[in-house]
Amino acid sequence: MNYSELLVKLAGEATSDEVLKREILREVIYKEASLLSVGTKVVPERSFDVLDVKWHYPGELSAEYPVPEGAEVEGQVIEWNEFTMILKRAEVKVGMTDESKLRQLDNYQMEFSRRRATEALAKAKDENILSALKNGAGGSKTLAGGSEWDSGGGAPEDDIVDAIEYIFSNSNIMDTEIKNIAVIVPAGVWGELLKLQSINNIQQSLKDYFEKSYGIKFYPTRYYTDEAVVLVAGSEQTAIHGVLRTNKIPLVEEERKGTATIYTVRQYFATAIVPDNDDGTSNRIYLINNVKS
Repeated sequence: MNYSELLVKLAGEATSDEVLKREILREVIYKEASLLSVGTKVVPERSFDVLDVKWHYPGELSAEYPVPEGAEVEGQVIEWNEFTMILKRAEVKVGMTDESKLRQLDNYQMEFSRRRATEALAKAKDENILSALKNGAGGSKTLAGGSEWDSGGGAPEDDIVDAIEYIFSNSNIMDTEIKNIAVIVPAGVWGELLKLQSINNIQQSLKDYFEKSYGIKFYPTRYYTDEAVVLVAGSEQTAIHGVLRTNKIPLVEEERKGTATIYTVRQYFATAIVPDNDDGTSNRIYLINNVKS
């Protein structure tokens, strides 16, 4: 192998190493953001190969029973509902300075930078997912003044039970799915759910009572400030968080900015409710307004 061929080989190997490094960084940020996000814990993620997602699914069907021997069932017409979603781009940047390399602290700086980027992407995902859930609630109630969860007259346990009753009465959820119900609450009232009180002659918090008795999960978020959402979580019958899967375009790129190396990480995503009603809302989601005084 001559000198020119050796240079080409080494350059190719270096390029491959850099590409691998960037792709690993992108995947780590994706996974860490999903772990930090509240929304991705309650809405399942599905990968798509296109930005514009569209399909049709049947509405509620009925089964004919009993069908007489030799008879043919007639008159049942399938009503098709349209599901659409447009994935849009989010970007975060990760970087390290030349000075950090000279101090041999570039890995340490990169770890902090990656953490900040991960938090930013998780925040963007939550804003997208949690706003979709709030706007897609099929049922709702607004608490009167003095009935907020952090006030003396608040009764969050009754409001949560009302939400669950609505979901069971108006959706196709089965009783076995009660363990899949989740309650997303503002961080400002999280402490109210953790307070110890006597329930069934046992000192326990509302959160522990609902989780131990029924398997219901609670999640605090800073995105909601005065509303809580109760939903059937983890089901594509409720909502879908779509993300783009592609090798047609770079989802991470490296560039030099002054004396710093900057990585730009991109992800395309969107969230859509699977509606039960003509207005695009789902009866598997219930909104409680005015929970904080």
